[in-house]
Formats: sequence, structure tokens, C-alpha cells
Amino acid sequence: MKLAATIEPSPVEGEVGDYLADSPIEDAEQDRFGRRAWAGRVAETIAAQRDASSLVVGIYGPWGDGKTSVLNLIHDTLKKTAGVIPVRFNPWRLGDETEMFQGFFATLADALDEQMASTAERLGQTLRDYGGLLVAVPVVGDVLKEGAGAAAAKLSETSLAKQRKKIEDLLAKHGQRVVILIDDIDRLDKSEIQAMFRLVKIAADFKHTAYVLAFDHRVVASALAERYAAEPTHGASFMDKIIQLPLHLPPAPPDVLRRLALETVDRALAQAEIDLPKEAAAAFVSAFDRTIGPRLTTPRAAKRYGNALLFSLPMIGGEVHPVDLMLVEAMRVCYPPLYEWVRSHPQEVLGPYSGSGGHDQPALAALRNAVDAATEGLSADDTARARTLLTTLLPRTESAWDNKQWGSDWEDSWAREKRIASKLYFRRYFTYAVPPGDVPDADLDTLLAELDSGEPDMDRVVSIALAILDTGGADTVIPKLAARVPSLGSNAAARLAMVVTGLSDRFSDASGFLALSPLERAAVLVRDLLGQVVVDERGDLAASLMRDAQHLPFAVELIRWLRPQDDRQDRAVLTMEACDAAGRVLADRLLEVWCAGDPFTRLARKASASLHVSAIYGDGDALRECLRRRIDADIAFAFVLMRSFLGQSWSLETGVPLVPEMSREGYEALREYVDPDWLFSRLQQSFGDGIGEGEEHSQRSVDEELRIADQYARFHRADVDNADAEAEESG
Repeated sequence: MKLAATIEPSPVEGEVGDYLADSPIEDAEQDRFGRRAWAGRVAETIAAQRDASSLVVGIYGPWGDGKTSVLNLIHDTLKKTAGVIPVRFNPWRLGDETEMFQGFFATLADALDEQMASTAERLGQTLRDYGGLLVAVPVVGDVLKEGAGAAAAKLSETSLAKQRKKIEDLLAKHGQRVVILIDDIDRLDKSEIQAMFRLVKIAADFKHTAYVLAFDHRVVASALAERYAAEPTHGASFMDKIIQLPLHLPPAPPDVLRRLALETVDRALAQAEIDLPKEAAAAFVSAFDRTIGPRLTTPRAAKRYGNALLFSLPMIGGEVHPVDLMLVEAMRVCYPPLYEWVRSHPQEVLGPYSGSGGHDQPALAALRNAVDAATEGLSADDTARARTLLTTLLPRTESAWDNKQWGSDWEDSWAREKRIASKLYFRRYFTYAVPPGDVPDADLDTLLAELDSGEPDMDRVVSIALAILDTGGADTVIPKLAARVPSLGSNAAARLAMVVTGLSDRFSDASGFLALSPLERAAVLVRDLLGQVVVDERGDLAASLMRDAQHLPFAVELIRWLRPQDDRQDRAVLTMEACDAAGRVLADRLLEVWCAGDPFTRLARKASASLHVSAIYGDGDALRECLRRRIDADIAFAFVLMRSFLGQSWSLETGVPLVPEMSREGYEALREYVDPDWLFSRLQQSFGDGIGEGEEHSQRSVDEELRIADQYARFHRADVDNADAEAEESG
């Protein structure tokens, strides 16, 4: 959807290639801001001047407001006006002050050579001689320092006053007013600005001339104040002594600037081949009008914003949310300090913040202070706009000013839409590329499109999925796939569930402090994918996943997530009957491993959990018999089995995992599968009758098998003592 509702595209000033050049307009037909009449009135005023005295007109406007374009319009009008010779001079293209003075008179002489043929030779040469006598040095009053060498010799023959009068007489004889239009004064160094005004006021204020000077009056006033005024604010007063007719450039109409900016946005979107949905376009225009539009006060600002989008959207527009990217670029152009702070403080702007909770108050206060510092110097209105832009892009920052909360459930939505508020996508908005270790969304699109085709080549699908995992790793890929789940159809979801299950050996089972492991998160992903499958097909799919999963730890984890919870039946993806059927398929496979295979290698960290699965879905008695038989055959089996029931804990201070030990919970869990009296007796046979008595063994004082056996034996002795005590009390 186009943002600028124009039937025919309006002419855009200074187009070069794909970007918007900052070139001024050359004729009135290109005027978009209604300044043609104003420029014409300035030209008429100068041409109608009866007094022969030099006239100085100042056109004031900020950088980028179109002063050069207006000078072009004035020049175009003056060229068509009888009795006027317009001359253009740009001091910015020259070097030092000497070059400025000499260049001015050379430019004036060349123009008059062309325009005043009858007197050109005498007047042109006279101007060159006059310019050669001048040296750009500080002056007091009307006294100019003399040059050296040949210039001094000439000065000895002809005084500056006589040369000046000769020039004025020739101009009067010709009967025309020479109008010199000077641009870019505000781009000069301060000393050069001072020299330019000396030139206009003292050295070149001939009768029958007029000057039109275009500049930012604040910049020039500051430069003049440094030399000619006691106070910085007095620079404007000094400038007023030179400018007889000060004119402020009419501001560009806000609606036209808005249209220009939106047209550049449309162009950038078209170049990036992005077609915004109606809702997204409306959201952008709303944010634009509330936060950006009022800051784009000049044509140059509007073009700078458009060029920023012409650069960024084609590069990364497909890998981020285009509206967010356009607003981020707006922040960069309109509020640079805020943009720099946001870019370098992802943790602060991404949250999470829980609203007005006490534990968040220091962080929220720090956020407010940082934003205040980044918007210092802005008006109250612009400060409010900058903050609105920030909270629009990064909603959790809103908690710093309002009692609003954005829960963890928003993460999936932001990731699915590739928003800057998502931790998965934030960096892309500032690198203009997919960061190393991240996965291009284009690759995910290819994978999902292949899965959604009529009869996908599953070998190709697996190859694509492997390449994606190799690029980004499970920590990056799983959350991004999870964000896509709600948009998948039944067939694509079922096929993706099979692909993830088939590649589940690529997911680590190592979990961190208070965090799920990649294997666990992959199981949650497959659970959610089953929720997208047609209800009647879910049971058969779950059973096939349990049957075909080559990586048994994943199957054990998956069945745990598939089992309906009594308190969350509304979120179950399987009925209890379907889950039991799938569980029996897995339990049969697990029983075979426990009875005749290498369970600790095949099941790794999921060994203890697999016993639970086997017991509740399969033949628990057969499982217990297998375990007893294998321990009888080799007591080492018991030590490895007990090790799989050790609890994992982390230091609350450092988050570093601690050495695992047998806990009461582990002992209770193991007794469900191995008779504790029988196992205790087997341990006594190996370590003696006193196992579990006396002082506890430290971690390094004995080998691991003895330490674990001792811990198990202590729990068992405690249970026996408690049972004996209860028997005595009841007896």
C-alpha cells in the first residue's frame, strides 16, 4: 500500500540514480513549496529600486530549507528583467580570504564582460585591477591595507578611491543595476564569514549594485559576534547594520514536507520490493505523524530520511519488520543521541520490566535518566515525541513512565513479527545485516515453504534444516521456529515435527541455571507443532514420533510435554488416551534398552526419566526385573544407575553447577524401580556392613562410587531406623 496518496507522482527535486540528491531546483516548474511568487517579489523589489545606493538583501533560513533553490528562482526572474544584470558568486568554492576577494572581482568582471559589451573592456579590467589591490586583511572603517609588489606600484599611481569612482561612473553610464547573489555564506569558516561581510560592506558596496545574501542568520550572527560584538547576542545587531532588507525564507508547508517524506518512503519500499499491508501502513503513518513529521522541517531533512531508507530497506528489510526499521531510521535521523543510546543499551530497552514492582524501580529510574540525557536540549514537544517513538518501538520501556507490563508471552509475538522489541531481532536493526551466528529469515521461509508444498522432497528439507542449524545453532533456530508455529498449516506443522524429531540428536541436553536445555525447548516446539495438526491426526503422529525417534532422550522429553496436565486440560494437544498409546510405543523401546542394551549411553541424562516413562506407560514389573538382573550380574551397573539419579544443583551466588550428590528425592525416586533393602545388601557385599555409618565422606576423600554408595546407604539406614521406631511406638 502506498503511503503518499498521489494520482501522479510529484516531481522530486534533484533525483540522481536511486537516491535523492540535495540539488536545488533550477526553474519555477520544479517549485513544490509555493515560493515562486515570493522569489518573484524579491526580484521585483530589487529591480524597482530607484536609489543608486548599494542595497543588501538577506534571505534567512536554516540549512537545508531551500535557500539555494530560491536564489535560483530570483536569478531566473532577474535575467528576464530589463535594467538588471544578475551575477552568481559562491565563496565556498574558494580558498582563503585573498582568493575570496580576488575571486569575487574576477567573477564580477567576467559577468560584466559578457553582459556589457560596449564598456566591458574598460569596466572588466577596472574591476580586475581593483580586486588585485585588495588584500583580505582586518580593516578599520573604510581603510584597507595595501598589497605588496605590483599591486603597491599600481596603488601609488591610482588611489583606491579613484578606482572605485571609476567603476561607479561606468556602471551609471551603462544604466543598469548589477545584482550579486551570494550563497553558502554559512558554510564558511568564521574568519571567512567576517571577510565576506567586509567585502560586501566596505570593498564592494558600489552604487548601482545590489546584493542578495542567503544564509542561516544564527550561524552568521555567531561568527560576526566573535569579532565585532562584545556579547554573542550582539552579532545579530552588527549584521543588521549591513543587511538593509532582511527576509526570512517562508517555511515549507508542513503538508508538502509530509508528502515529500512519504513519497521517499514509498520509493524505498518499492526498491526493496516490500508491499506493506494496509494495517502496517496505517501504523507507520500514525507513528510518523506523532513522532517524526514535526521534526522534518526542511526539504533536506525529508530527503535525508528518504535516503536512509533507500539504503537500509533493500539491505535488511526482508529480515526485520519494515515499519520498525523505518521508525528506527527515523530515530537515527531525527533524534541521533537517543538512537546512539538505544543501539548501545539493548538490555535496558528490551527489559523485562514488570511495571511498578519494587525490584524494578532502580532500573526504571536509570532508564528514565538515560532517556532524559539523550533528549537533553530538545523542546518539550520534541522530547515527548522522542519518548513516544521509543515506547512505540520498545514497549517495555513504557514501564519507566506508566504502570504497564509486557509479559513473556509477548516475546513470541514480537519474534514472529521480527520486531525490534524481540531479543532475537534487535541487533539486526543496527547492523543492517544478519549478524554472525544468526539465521536469515529467508532461509526459514524457504524451509517452511518446502514443508508446505504438496509433496516435499524430505531429503531436501532435511538438508535445508541441517544448514540452518549449522548457521545459527539450536539456541537461535528453535525460538525462531517457535515464533512461526501459529502461522503453519496442519501438513507443514506435522512435517516440521518429524524433521525436528529426526534431527533431535543435534540438540544439547545441557541446561543452565533456571533455563531449559535446547533439547527440552525442541520438545516444547514439537508439542506446539502437534497443536497445529488436525485433531484426528495428532494421536497417530505422536505414536509415529515415538516409534521413529532415533534419539531416545528426545522421545523421553517429548512424551513428558505431551502428557495432559490435570490443571491445564485446555492446553493439552493430545487426549490422555492418545498420549497413553504413544507412551506405550516408547515404553516398549525403552524396556528393550534397559534389559539388553546400553541404557546409560543411549539415554544419557534422560536415563532416570526414561525409567519413569517405562513404568507409567509400559510393564513396570518387567522393568524392575531387568534392573535387578543386571545389578546382580554386575554391581557396577548399580553405581551408574545411582549416578543417573543424582540431583543437579547450582550455586545461588555464581550460578555455577555444583558437584552432584544423592539427595532424598533421588533416593525416593530410585526405590520405585529397585528394592532398597535388596540394593542396600548388595552395597554391603561390595563395601562392607558399615557402609553408611560414621562420618560422611567428603567429595575428594574417596572415589565417586564409594561416596554415592555411602550417601544412598545413609538414606536407607535412616528409613530403617524410622520404621523401627514407629514399630516400637505402635507395639
